[in-house]
Amino acid sequence: MKNDAWDKLMQCLGKSDDHTPDVREWLIDSWKSVRSPMELERETLPQKLTAIDHQAVETVSQKLGSAVPEGFVPHKNLERILARRKQTVDSGKNIDWATAEALAFSNTIAGGHDCPCLWTGCRTRYLLSATFSPPRSTVQQNLHPTKHPR
Repeated sequence: MKNDAWDKLMQCLGKSDDHTPDVREWLIDSWKSVRSPMELERETLPQKLTAIDHQAVETVSQKLGSAVPEGFVPHKNLERILARRKQTVDSGKNIDWATAEALAFSNTIAGGHDCPCLWTGCRTRYLLSATFSPPRSTVQQNLHPTKHPR
């Protein structure tokens, strides 16, 4: 069986020496929209507005800092972290990376934005599938293994 496989591979390798690629294989319609690096170097792509208004920040920050489902008991240290997170967003000062990422993540989901996103990281099993790395966007309660997306 192993010899048969090797024979088949060697036969295909021998045929590859005589193969002349058909240029039409590389000129498919789906490649028309792809620009070359030289074309992209000369062209500036339009910017997409990514800012959100103050009202959206307030709405999201209220939920980031306090809203948990009924019966969900977060750890006391987590309550302190969430309260500090809400305070920094309300004041607009000392917003850390995790809070900014959680705001962006929450606003993207809550706003129904039509923007394709790729959610990355080892903890995305509880997320939809959508470049954020949101392991800090889910909290877990101490008493039961219940997770709550922030």
